[in-house]
Amino acid sequence: MAKKLVILDRDGVINKVRDEYVSSIEHFKFETNAVSALKKLISKRYSVCVCSNQQGVAKKIIDIKLLHSLENIVNKALKSDETDTNSKIKFLYCTHLAVENCLCRKPKAGLLEQALELENIKVADAIFVGDNITDYYAAQNIKMDFALVLTGHGLKFRSLLCGKVPLYSDLYEFVNHYIAKDGKTDNVD
Repeated sequence: MAKKLVILDRDGVINKVRDEYVSSIEHFKFETNAVSALKKLISKRYSVCVCSNQQGVAKKIIDIKLLHSLENIVNKALKSDETDTNSKIKFLYCTHLAVENCLCRKPKAGLLEQALELENIKVADAIFVGDNITDYYAAQNIKMDFALVLTGHGLKFRSLLCGKVPLYSDLYEFVNHYIAKDGKTDNVD
């Protein structure tokens, strides 16, 4: 069986969306059951990458150092114990301003293409999970499967995407369904 890649948006999928940028560690709050969902993906040996627009860096509201600190929080939460070195997900960002019209800013597919290349996985063996219409369009731009979670901004886009893509209440529901569909059903609750 081919190796599979699950690509996730960050804000609204892994952590709660704020009205403002996540500009400090204190602002970062996990979505309910997100850590459990990520641990299941890792335990079933899926590759996991996060692809996130973070123009707050270009606006000088946040810096790369903070993004790396937030990555460490996520990866630390995934470790089963101090000897666990496998529980790590990778993070890719677009830190450009929207007006720069770069190739990596979603809804363009540059970040998704980078994730595929990084993991050496074909688009047919990947899925992107997001909470925003820009996530959907990024997946569409390279013909990648997409699932919408109804956390974050997901409810706002539910009616637009209903019938086009699978909808899940949150990342945990998506993971349980995806693992079961993929035939990796042992220990799925």
